[in-house]
Amino acid sequence: MTPNRHNIPEWDIDGLLPPFVGNPAAPAQYAPYPASVTDLVLRFGDTARRREILTGFLDFRSALHQAGVVRGFQWVNGSFVEDIRQRGNREPNDIDVVSFLHLPKGYTQADLQNDFPSVFDRPANKRNHRTDTLFVFLDGGDMAFLAKSIAYWNSLWSHTREGIMKGYLSLDLAGDDDAAARAMLNEAVREDDAL
Repeated sequence: MTPNRHNIPEWDIDGLLPPFVGNPAAPAQYAPYPASVTDLVLRFGDTARRREILTGFLDFRSALHQAGVVRGFQWVNGSFVEDIRQRGNREPNDIDVVSFLHLPKGYTQADLQNDFPSVFDRPANKRNHRTDTLFVFLDGGDMAFLAKSIAYWNSLWSHTREGIMKGYLSLDLAGDDDAAARAMLNEAVREDDAL
Protein backbone atom coordinates (compact mmCIF):
# COMPACT_ATOMS: atom_id res chain seq x y z
CA MET A 1 0.00 0.00 0.00
CA THR A 2 1.43 3.34 -1.01
CA PRO A 3 1.98 5.64 1.98
CA ASN A 4 -0.46 8.55 1.95
CA ARG A 5 -1.41 11.35 4.25
CA HIS A 6 -4.04 10.63 6.89
CA ASN A 7 -5.64 12.55 9.75
CA ILE A 8 -4.69 10.21 12.59
CA PRO A 9 -1.84 11.08 14.98
CA GLU A 10 1.30 9.01 15.08
CA TRP A 11 1.85 6.61 17.97
CA ASP A 12 3.56 7.96 21.06
CA ILE A 13 6.59 6.39 22.74
CA ASP A 14 4.31 3.73 24.30
CA GLY A 15 2.97 2.66 20.88
CA LEU A 16 -0.41 4.27 21.57
CA LEU A 17 -2.39 7.06 20.01
CA PRO A 18 -1.79 10.05 22.28
CA PRO A 19 -4.77 11.26 24.35
CA PHE A 20 -4.31 14.71 22.76
CA VAL A 21 -1.96 16.56 20.42
CA GLY A 22 -1.31 20.28 20.49
CA ASN A 23 -4.07 22.17 22.25
CA PRO A 24 -6.11 19.85 24.52
CA ALA A 25 -9.01 22.33 24.35
CA ALA A 26 -9.39 22.00 20.53
CA PRO A 27 -11.84 19.15 19.72
CA ALA A 28 -9.94 17.92 16.64
CA GLN A 29 -6.79 17.63 18.77
CA TYR A 30 -8.02 15.20 21.42
CA ALA A 31 -9.53 11.75 21.45
CA PRO A 32 -11.70 10.52 20.05
CA TYR A 33 -9.95 11.77 16.90
CA PRO A 34 -12.29 12.33 13.95
CA ALA A 35 -11.20 10.15 11.05
CA SER A 36 -12.59 8.75 7.84
CA VAL A 37 -12.61 5.09 6.87
CA THR A 38 -9.97 5.84 4.23
CA ASP A 39 -7.85 7.46 6.97
CA LEU A 40 -8.20 4.23 8.94
CA VAL A 41 -7.10 2.12 5.97
CA LEU A 42 -4.18 4.42 5.12
CA ARG A 43 -2.94 4.55 8.70
CA PHE A 44 -3.45 0.95 9.82
CA GLY A 45 -3.69 -1.18 6.66
CA ASP A 46 0.03 -1.90 6.49
CA THR A 47 0.00 -5.72 6.90
CA ALA A 48 -2.02 -8.55 5.38
CA ARG A 49 -3.57 -9.32 8.77
CA ARG A 50 -4.60 -5.72 9.34
CA ARG A 51 -6.09 -5.55 5.83
CA GLU A 52 -8.07 -8.72 6.56
CA ILE A 53 -9.44 -7.11 9.74
CA LEU A 54 -10.27 -3.89 7.86
CA THR A 55 -12.11 -5.87 5.19
CA GLY A 56 -14.20 -7.51 7.91
CA PHE A 57 -14.87 -4.12 9.48
CA LEU A 58 -16.06 -2.76 6.13
CA ASP A 59 -18.30 -5.83 5.74
CA PHE A 60 -19.78 -5.09 9.17
CA ARG A 61 -20.39 -1.45 8.21
CA SER A 62 -22.03 -2.65 5.00
CA ALA A 63 -24.37 -4.87 7.02
CA LEU A 64 -25.30 -1.87 9.19
CA HIS A 65 -25.99 0.19 6.07
CA GLN A 66 -28.13 -2.60 4.57
CA ALA A 67 -30.16 -2.52 7.80
CA GLY A 68 -30.74 1.21 7.21
CA VAL A 69 -28.29 2.37 9.88
CA VAL A 70 -26.50 5.30 8.25
CA ARG A 71 -26.63 7.99 10.94
CA GLY A 72 -24.38 8.02 13.95
CA PHE A 73 -20.73 7.39 14.62
CA GLN A 74 -18.36 4.62 15.66
CA TRP A 75 -15.58 4.72 18.20
CA VAL A 76 -12.66 2.51 17.17
CA ASN A 77 -10.08 1.25 19.65
CA GLY A 78 -8.17 -1.77 20.88
CA SER A 79 -4.89 -3.30 19.80
CA PHE A 80 -5.83 -2.51 16.19
CA VAL A 81 -5.06 1.19 16.72
CA GLU A 82 -1.93 0.46 18.78
CA ASP A 83 1.58 -0.44 17.67
CA ILE A 84 0.88 -3.91 19.00
CA ARG A 85 3.95 -5.34 17.25
CA GLN A 86 6.09 -3.11 19.48
CA ARG A 87 3.84 -3.39 22.56
CA GLY A 88 3.04 -7.09 22.40
CA ASN A 89 5.17 -8.60 19.62
CA ARG A 90 2.08 -9.70 17.69
CA GLU A 91 -0.53 -8.67 15.14
CA PRO A 92 -3.98 -7.47 16.27
CA ASN A 93 -6.72 -10.12 16.45
CA ASP A 94 -9.65 -7.82 15.73
CA ILE A 95 -10.90 -4.24 15.82
CA ASP A 96 -12.97 -2.96 18.77
CA VAL A 97 -15.97 -0.83 17.77
CA VAL A 98 -18.78 0.85 19.68
CA SER A 99 -21.47 2.02 17.27
CA PHE A 100 -23.51 4.99 18.48
CA LEU A 101 -26.43 4.82 16.10
CA HIS A 102 -29.69 6.47 15.21
CA LEU A 103 -32.55 4.16 14.36
CA PRO A 104 -33.72 4.08 10.74
CA LYS A 105 -37.05 5.84 10.18
CA GLY A 106 -39.98 3.72 11.32
CA TYR A 107 -37.94 1.34 13.49
CA THR A 108 -37.81 0.75 17.19
CA GLN A 109 -34.68 -0.72 18.71
CA ALA A 110 -36.45 -4.08 19.19
CA ASP A 111 -37.74 -4.10 15.59
CA LEU A 112 -34.29 -3.36 14.19
CA GLN A 113 -32.65 -6.08 16.27
CA ASN A 114 -35.41 -8.58 15.36
CA ASP A 115 -35.27 -7.78 11.62
CA PHE A 116 -31.46 -7.83 11.44
CA PRO A 117 -30.29 -10.18 14.21
CA SER A 118 -26.95 -10.99 12.57
CA VAL A 119 -25.94 -7.32 12.60
CA PHE A 120 -26.27 -7.22 16.40
CA ASP A 121 -24.74 -10.67 17.08
CA ARG A 122 -21.47 -9.80 18.84
CA PRO A 123 -19.90 -13.31 18.75
CA ALA A 124 -20.81 -13.73 15.06
CA ASN A 125 -19.40 -10.29 14.20
CA LYS A 126 -16.16 -11.14 15.97
CA ARG A 127 -15.97 -14.51 14.24
CA ASN A 128 -17.11 -13.44 10.76
CA HIS A 129 -15.89 -9.84 10.56
CA ARG A 130 -13.02 -9.75 13.10
CA THR A 131 -14.95 -6.86 14.64
CA ASP A 132 -15.78 -6.79 18.35
CA THR A 133 -19.08 -4.91 18.22
CA LEU A 134 -21.00 -3.03 20.87
CA PHE A 135 -23.95 -0.68 20.40
CA VAL A 136 -25.42 2.45 21.95
CA PHE A 137 -28.75 3.62 20.54
CA LEU A 138 -29.00 7.41 20.34
CA ASP A 139 -32.79 7.49 20.05
CA GLY A 140 -35.25 6.87 22.84
CA GLY A 141 -35.08 9.95 24.98
CA ASP A 142 -33.26 8.58 28.06
CA MET A 143 -30.57 11.26 28.11
CA ALA A 144 -29.21 10.15 31.50
CA PHE A 145 -28.58 6.64 30.14
CA LEU A 146 -26.98 8.07 27.00
CA ALA A 147 -24.71 10.35 29.03
CA LYS A 148 -23.69 7.42 31.26
CA SER A 149 -22.98 5.24 28.20
CA ILE A 150 -20.75 7.84 26.58
CA ALA A 151 -18.96 8.53 29.87
CA TYR A 152 -18.47 4.78 30.43
CA TRP A 153 -16.93 4.11 27.01
CA ASN A 154 -14.74 7.20 27.14
CA SER A 155 -13.52 6.28 30.61
CA LEU A 156 -12.85 2.67 29.61
CA TRP A 157 -11.17 3.48 26.30
CA SER A 158 -9.06 6.48 27.33
CA HIS A 159 -6.42 4.38 29.07
CA THR A 160 -4.81 0.95 28.90
CA ARG A 161 -5.31 -1.79 31.47
CA GLU A 162 -2.05 -0.59 32.98
CA GLY A 163 -3.46 2.94 33.38
CA ILE A 164 -1.52 4.61 30.54
CA MET A 165 -3.57 7.39 28.92
CA LYS A 166 -4.31 6.87 25.22
CA GLY A 167 -6.46 8.03 22.35
CA TYR A 168 -8.92 6.36 19.99
CA LEU A 169 -10.87 7.26 16.85
CA SER A 170 -14.35 8.40 15.85
CA LEU A 171 -15.74 7.53 12.39
CA ASP A 172 -18.98 8.77 10.84
CA LEU A 173 -21.47 5.98 10.07
CA ALA A 174 -22.68 7.53 6.79
CA GLY A 175 -20.29 5.43 4.70
CA ASP A 176 -19.39 8.16 2.24
CA ASP A 177 -15.88 6.81 1.73
CA ASP A 178 -16.42 3.08 2.41
CA ALA A 179 -16.23 2.21 -1.31
CA ALA A 180 -12.96 4.13 -1.68
CA ALA A 181 -11.54 2.41 1.41
CA ARG A 182 -12.54 -1.01 0.04
CA ALA A 183 -10.92 -0.19 -3.32
CA MET A 184 -7.70 0.76 -1.50
CA LEU A 185 -7.76 -2.55 0.40
CA ASN A 186 -8.43 -4.54 -2.77
CA GLU A 187 -5.51 -2.83 -4.50
CA ALA A 188 -3.21 -3.65 -1.55
CA VAL A 189 -4.30 -7.31 -1.67
CA ARG A 190 -3.55 -7.41 -5.43
CA GLU A 191 -0.11 -5.98 -4.69
CA ASP A 192 0.42 -8.64 -2.00
CA ASP A 193 -0.61 -11.39 -4.39
CA ALA A 194 1.78 -10.08 -7.07
CA LEU A 195 4.78 -10.42 -4.72
